[in-house]
Amino acid sequence: ETMIASKAVLAGFFAVAFLVAPAARTATLDRVAVVVGTAVDAEYDGLFELLRDDYATGDFAVTSVGRVFGDNESERRSMVEFAIGSIPSGSPVTSALLLMSFASGSTERGVFAVFGREGDGQLSIADATATSSLAGAQPGSFDLSVDVSLFVQDLVDRGVPYAGFTVLEWIDGSNSNFVVGPAFAPGRRPPTLHVEYTPEPAVVSLYTAAFGALVACAGWGRSRQRSA
Repeated sequence: ETMIASKAVLAGFFAVAFLVAPAARTATLDRVAVVVGTAVDAEYDGLFELLRDDYATGDFAVTSVGRVFGDNESERRSMVEFAIGSIPSGSPVTSALLLMSFASGSTERGVFAVFGREGDGQLSIADATATSSLAGAQPGSFDLSVDVSLFVQDLVDRGVPYAGFTVLEWIDGSNSNFVVGPAFAPGRRPPTLHVEYTPEPAVVSLYTAAFGALVACAGWGRSRQRSA
């Protein structure tokens, strides 16, 4: 009888686990960039000499991407980083979008390329040329909404606490400025990373505990039968 009661309790436990699991599996992370900077190649020779901390330049601050043409041709690249350490390591990432709001600049739209890197929560001019891992791209628009899901998934799998991105204009574009400071119109946010993910480890732990309890109960039942 005790064994039957224990099995009934465990069956109820599993039922509750399955009922609460869908709620536990939906989570959203919205992170504004912890650092935003613009690197400048003043001579357009592939060497980035200047680094600007865009958060430190006032309420109307922008981060810049693209080429400035003319006698003093130059290139600008934006570097942003986001804290993602609160996502449990190994959680499946459903989607991850890098969002940047257009502020001003050329109406000639090129192709924006976003390269991913492991971040450290700090700005470095070396990040301007960290372009070995393409995370996403977007052609011909003003606001950016770039899918970087696969790259963020890799960072989450490895437990990396910061996601870093370098944004550049890849093909046939001129300079564009994206919102950083708070003085722009409502809804024009600084660079933001929007992540939807499944906090799978927490759900697995719930089922693991239930399974362990079931095994223990079965072992206890067998020991009672032998003693009887």
